[in-house]
Amino acid sequence: MALTVIAHITAKEEFTAQVETALTQLLEPTRKEDGCIRYVLYKSTEAPHVFLMYEVWRDRPSFERHNEQLHLQLFVTQAKGWLAKEMEVEVF
Repeated sequence: MALTVIAHITAKEEFTAQVETALTQLLEPTRKEDGCIRYVLYKSTEAPHVFLMYEVWRDRPSFERHNEQLHLQLFVTQAKGWLAKEMEVEVF
């Protein structure tokens, strides 16, 4: 059964552009990962510093491997000072 993940990302308003660029750079390499079915970035129309990443993975091991990928780890490290709060991740 597929695994759906929703990640809520809230940038500090002054870092909105940096966060959006960094999230956009995750799209291509992540979509090439084994087990990635869907990986889509959304930006709020009401609060432009709020983003949502909608992910569908073949299974939990695929998602867990994604979390270990260098491109994701670089984003997490890079974005630490850019985020208004910790990312909220829901797994279904």
